[in-house]
Amino acid sequence: MSQTAGGSLRSLRRTNQEQLLALLLDQGPLRRAASTRPAGASRTTVSAIVNELLACGLVAKAKGKPIADLDGRAGDQLSVNPRAAVVAGMNHTFDGV
Repeated sequence: MSQTAGGSLRSLRRTNQEQLLALLLDQGPLRRAASTRPAGASRTTVSAIVNELLACGLVAKAKGKPIADLDGRAGDQLSVNPRAAVVAGMNHTFDGV
């Protein structure tokens, strides 16, 4: 999760949330610890972002048994909450007028 120069804390947080959601959409359910590596963020940062996304219902704990992490900790897998999905479409044609 990258920081952009001159960006406000709010925009940085939004960018980090979007990147984590994109990661979950692309790779499927992940543990918090596993998502830190591809996101390029600390566990603390990812944990804070995940807590925000859990609180607003965009991320959910995936069904199933927690799996053991490489450091011996068990961890719930997180996924994008399918009930929070929104789809928008637009059909735009240009008449040349």
